[in-house]
Amino acid sequence: MMRFLRFLRVLLVGLLFFCVLGINGVSQAADWYYVGQSANGDTFFIDNESLEKTSLQAKLWVRKGSPDGSTIYYLMGMDRESRTVKVISRIKYDVSGEVVEAGAVNSEWLVIVPDSPMEWIYSLLW
Repeated sequence: MMRFLRFLRVLLVGLLFFCVLGINGVSQAADWYYVGQSANGDTFFIDNESLEKTSLQAKLWVRKGSPDGSTIYYLMGMDRESRTVKVISRIKYDVSGEVVEAGAVNSEWLVIVPDSPMEWIYSLLW
């Protein structure tokens, strides 16, 4: 019974992952652009292929790679006028490439911290 429940959980996470990718326009032909590396060794990339941008707002996928080998993909919203950012959804992979967390995130709009990876991305967009 426990194996079956684990199987169902993995299946649901996998389906959610593909739904999130399909709904938000991330394709297998992602065009990842290197943004930079933070002081703790995390590397940041943006997907130019998924970028939806106006003169006031943007929505795009951001990939954060950690020194331990785990990777997190964030669907982010950015607001130019208020210099704020919010996480719309997140998919986290462990070092072996297994999805360990996926789903929508109900994040608030947060002020972009100066000289942070989010400011680097903001500066690339506008």
